[in-house]
Amino acid sequence: LDLAAALVHRPKIVFLDEPTTGLDPISRDAIWRYVQDLNQQEGVTFFLTTQYLEEADRLADEVAIMERGKIVAQGSPEELKASIGADVVTVRIDEDGDASLLDQGMNAVRSVAGLEEVRVVGDSIVIYVKDGKSAIAPIVRALDENNVPLDEITLARPTLDDVFLQKTGQHLEAEAEQTVGGER
Repeated sequence: LDLAAALVHRPKIVFLDEPTTGLDPISRDAIWRYVQDLNQQEGVTFFLTTQYLEEADRLADEVAIMERGKIVAQGSPEELKASIGADVVTVRIDEDGDASLLDQGMNAVRSVAGLEEVRVVGDSIVIYVKDGKSAIAPIVRALDENNVPLDEITLARPTLDDVFLQKTGQHLEAEAEQTVGGER
């Protein structure tokens, strides 16, 4: 309804703030297709604020990632994803309530040569590496040699979520460490 109201007077520029929040996947896809059609066929320019980076990847020609009111990365979705320069290997650890296994897995993975960056995100270890296909076997061997059970390992090309985490993740991790124990 908000989108329809914004388009009644046939504007050339439309600002959308979180346009698909709360929508089911079918409705979200319909909105995305409609916005793309208006942009391509009618020349309507959309400025979109969103936390759904899949939405930005699909709709935007230019993306700016902001942290604390400052732009930390900007470019086309493809340029931003290429800026990571790495494949993303995600290892989900089978913790069975033992949080120390995540730390043990992190230390095991760090021993593998050629990894660019390793970080913990939730119950997973996220690894950035130039050639993910050749890194998977050494990663699995390192985990096995250190008795770290894994639930799942995936290899993917970088997403805008990966760009966001890489450009802002260290700051988020530092904040999380500061809030442990109620210090913040």
